[in-house]
Order: sequence, then C-alpha cells, then structure tokens
Amino acid sequence: MHQRQIQFVAQEWKCQPNKFLTPANERHEILLGSANMLFGSLVSGVIGCYISNGGYSKMYYGFSEYGWSYLPLSAFALYIYSDCAMYYIHRMLHIPFLYRHIHKVHHRYHQPTAFSATAMHPVEFILYQGYMAIVPFMVPIHPGIKLSL
Repeated sequence: MHQRQIQFVAQEWKCQPNKFLTPANERHEILLGSANMLFGSLVSGVIGCYISNGGYSKMYYGFSEYGWSYLPLSAFALYIYSDCAMYYIHRMLHIPFLYRHIHKVHHRYHQPTAFSATAMHPVEFILYQGYMAIVPFMVPIHPGIKLSL
C-alpha cells in the first residue's frame, strides 16, 4: 500500500490517524508487550493450576455457598476494586522517581497500538497483574466472576 492509502484507511480507525510509531518503537513495543503477556500467562496458568488442584484459595464453586445476592455484589466489588487499584497504581507511577525509572517506558509509545496496553516496564506489569492475582486468595469469589472481568 502507498502511504496515502495507509493514511486513508488509518483515518477510519486510529485516534491519531496521521501519526505512527517509528519502526524501532513499534518493534520494541511488540517485543516488550509480548514478553509481558507471556510472563503474565505463565504466572496465571501456575496460579490457576495450583487452585484447581486443591491449593489454598477462597474461591467457591457452588452459587449457594454465599447466597445468590453475594454473586452480583462480589462482581460489583471486584469491578470497583480493580478500577480503583489501576487508577491509584497509575497515579503512584507518576511520582517523579517512579516515572523516571519505571513508568516512562510505557509513555515511550506516543501513538497507541494494540500492544500499548502491555508494553511497560516489567515491574509495572507485575504491579498491575498482582493486584488481580491476589483476589482469589483474599476474598471469596466465584471463578465465573473472576474470569468475566
């Protein structure tokens, strides 16, 4: 495709249709985002396997164990918790020291792509994944709720 054709197509779906990442930044973003997702998938798989093989957790599988009203309340509480945790972790990462040494990596990509969400410093990725990974160990939660958010 010619550059003009690419820009026309980009105007249909991009929030910044006339701006693109440099090839070096695009490669970096794809590699870093993919590495983080691979790490996150492996850790999630280990945690899921541990729980499903009888390891300690507060997950429950029968809807009646905590009553039917607990199910939608726990879904709402998990939504509020995850949204607040993400917000406050992000705010914390804008403290100058943390921004310079950790969060600045994520802001390297000025034009967002599908990989922008996971292309971040590994410490930042662990913080974001960690606050959700601790949920089944801290509060009773049905796996249908956990998986749906």
